Amino acid sequence: MVYPIDGLGDRSYVDNIYRGVEKAALQYGLKVQHLMPYTYEEGTAYIENFMKSEAEEPNRRLYIITEPTFEEFVTRLAPQFAESDKRQLLFLETRKEIPHAHTLYLPFYGVNFAAGRLAQQLADVDRVAIFQANEQLAILKEATQGFTEGFEAGEGQSLNTYIMDEGFLGFAMADKLYQESYRINELFDLVLPLCGGSAQGLFRYNREYPTNSFYTVGIDEDMSVYSDRVPFSCVKHMDRIVQLCVEQWMEGELPPHQSLGLKEGYTELVLAPRYEQQFAAQLPQVVAEAIEREAAFESQQ
Repeated sequence: MVYPIDGLGDRSYVDNIYRGVEKAALQYGLKVQHLMPYTYEEGTAYIENFMKSEAEEPNRRLYIITEPTFEEFVTRLAPQFAESDKRQLLFLETRKEIPHAHTLYLPFYGVNFAAGRLAQQLADVDRVAIFQANEQLAILKEATQGFTEGFEAGEGQSLNTYIMDEGFLGFAMADKLYQESYRINELFDLVLPLCGGSAQGLFRYNREYPTNSFYTVGIDEDMSVYSDRVPFSCVKHMDRIVQLCVEQWMEGELPPHQSLGLKEGYTELVLAPRYEQQFAAQLPQVVAEAIEREAAFESQQ
């Protein structure tokens, strides 16, 4: 298992993958090696060295790679799996189908569209800020577009998008975003943090000022446990995804490519308990609309 660069400990996407791996290992009695590189070069060296040392092992092996910057490397690596029935390679997340490898993608447009639709129904929300970790990952742009179109499908109009970093440091800037919270609290009513572990800076500010701070949308995990100012979360059930893929692999039925989003239940808009009464009635209709919009979006990709 190769995790995103410096990703473990983000309390969201990467940690959820870890939980899924551990659950699958416990369920099936598997031995797991967890690898978390701190640089791109360290990650590729991990993979190459591990594959060389295990090439002649008789046991079946599944290599799961989750670092998005490794896509080109994985594409070059994949032909090594062409002749093997004991070694398989799974890459999360990409729309691209890679010969001799298995790929999976979780569309993020639909659940963010649904979040945008609910956000504009909050009586005290007029101004929204979207903090996007970088411009490199298409999935972040997809989420931004989904939320924006959902927000504007109602009466919401005022959105601002900020790019946090040119590379991948935008996922690990919690302290900076905490400091930034003092400024943005005067400017915005709600923040959508498409920036992984950096969002913890917002939740910290929310906890310190629980009655007069902006709302924060949870991303990847149900983040309502961190603050009462999180009305809902755009959840990616990465633990379920990993368990599903391991089960498919164990049964010899891991597909070449899968795309599992809002319709399939692997992304979900989760309401915080204290906001259920406010939104529960309209949630099914909002989700149904979001599923239709996600299908239309995906057909254009």
